[in-house]
Amino acid sequence: MPRVTLVFNYDTEDEYNALIGPLKPLWDKENGLRWTGLSQDSEMHRVELIHEALDRVDDPSDFRETVREIWECPDLSKWSWDEETETETV
Repeated sequence: MPRVTLVFNYDTEDEYNALIGPLKPLWDKENGLRWTGLSQDSEMHRVELIHEALDRVDDPSDFRETVREIWECPDLSKWSWDEETETETV
């Protein structure tokens, strides 16, 4: 059976509890639902930027550096592909 990944977005603790709370009783081996990962910030966006780098950056060395910068960027809302700010990781 294929794996399915669900991504929830919430802004408050109450929203988090409303989304995750009903799932908690299902998190056990008997029911087969296991929590295998948790990400914060916008990890999906981070992965999208890395995929975009595949199209934008031809040189393998530059690609590795760009991926490192994307991965280490603490605030993706400040990420830019402009040459002047591409390496800026706030």
